[in-house]
Amino acid sequence: MYFILAYNKKVVISNIPQDIKEEKEFLGYKFSGRKRQEGINIFELGGKLYNPKDLYDKTKVNYYILKNFLGGDISEINGEATSIKILDLSDCMDFRYSTFEKTINLNKEEEIKSIYKKEKLGGIFYEIKNGVDVKQGDKIGKYRVSRIETISDKKIDLNKTKWTNDEVKEDDFLKEGDILMSHINSMAHIGKSAFFSNINEKVVHGINILRFRSNRGDIYKKYLYLFFQYPLFIRLLRSYAQKAVHQASIRISDIEKIEIPIPPKEIQEKIIKDIEVLEGKEGGLYNQIQTLGNEIKRYFISSSKSKDMRIGDILTLEYGSPLPERDRMGGEYPVMGSNGIVGYHNKFIVKCPTIIIGRKGSAGKITWVDMNNFPIDTTFYVNKISTEVDYKFLYYILCDIDLEKLVLGAGVPGLNRNDVYNQTCKLPPLEEQQKIITQIEKIESQISKLNQELEGIKNQKKEVLTKYL
Repeated sequence: MYFILAYNKKVVISNIPQDIKEEKEFLGYKFSGRKRQEGINIFELGGKLYNPKDLYDKTKVNYYILKNFLGGDISEINGEATSIKILDLSDCMDFRYSTFEKTINLNKEEEIKSIYKKEKLGGIFYEIKNGVDVKQGDKIGKYRVSRIETISDKKIDLNKTKWTNDEVKEDDFLKEGDILMSHINSMAHIGKSAFFSNINEKVVHGINILRFRSNRGDIYKKYLYLFFQYPLFIRLLRSYAQKAVHQASIRISDIEKIEIPIPPKEIQEKIIKDIEVLEGKEGGLYNQIQTLGNEIKRYFISSSKSKDMRIGDILTLEYGSPLPERDRMGGEYPVMGSNGIVGYHNKFIVKCPTIIIGRKGSAGKITWVDMNNFPIDTTFYVNKISTEVDYKFLYYILCDIDLEKLVLGAGVPGLNRNDVYNQTCKLPPLEEQQKIITQIEKIESQISKLNQELEGIKNQKKEVLTKYL
């Protein structure tokens, strides 16, 4: 019934520009928090939304909303109405469940198209399962245990595992060719996956991370992993996510329904071969970044003038404030979540520069912010309480400590500020700190260029899959 009601209906979507200056031009007004000038300052009535002198101005958003409401044809969009997108209502609604959820997804779900047959993941993998819940700790024990953080960089990082002395079944250990996927996490990390290969240590498959295991003779496991990195697949996967306050999750039953193309093995081989060439280049860039990262670390090695300091004696971690998405006014100040900017508001609570640390979700992630901002309640912001440390140097100290290693919790990861306070660091004199900052910023510039090259390789991988499939 809902499909019939939605059939042949259109939805008008207008996206607010992300750039602050463009946003002001789009709205025609801006919010001001300046003393005695508080409120809305209008500089062009209606902006790009509405023309009060002409309701049928095709360059304004209002025209398309009105025409659609009156049942008119809105298939052609004026070239100046750059924020407008028209979708079919039926494409924005999810009819996959027996119990219909009356919600509208403003991003049309993209179908994975291919010249080859497609199969459901439930038929490709004989096992898609969550891991086992074992007692975990940092002290070296019998076995390593995989965690959400283990695959945060889309590869298996044994340095981000925990240890357990619990006995588990042989089937609970990861095996060659297993694919691990994050299915309970913030939306930015949902769908991240890693390939378990050429690892000789025994690693327990830990809880809150899915394991995909296939024994199909007509499919290379590496091909399946590579397809899991395809941006279109990740977008489709995330369309099934059930959102909560601090995290999202995807049900195994929904994952099993997703279809992916299965080309002949000779095509799979070509895909793997081409992408492995790119992975070689990628590995070289990662090695350069790691070398530069090690250069940064050497600046924190003790010198004769350095003294040991407890982190809790040079800073405090203050809680961010609640600010639900519906209450964000879209002003000029970034709203900071645990994973970076999550929106904009017309007020700020912290002056720049600011060090933001993820408290829940992307716990332990550190972000430097050069604008006055509004940290929300999934974050801490850093308050310097010592005159012996430069604030930017403090940022580098926290990055060197690697706060993500202090994250606790098998479900929604969390960072306890007392654990941060108990860490220690080597603190050189202020003058030396400022010299170190100058050197590190030069290295960071080099790392930024290498990351741009990595982004280019990521796009080339996507093009390989598109070309063959």
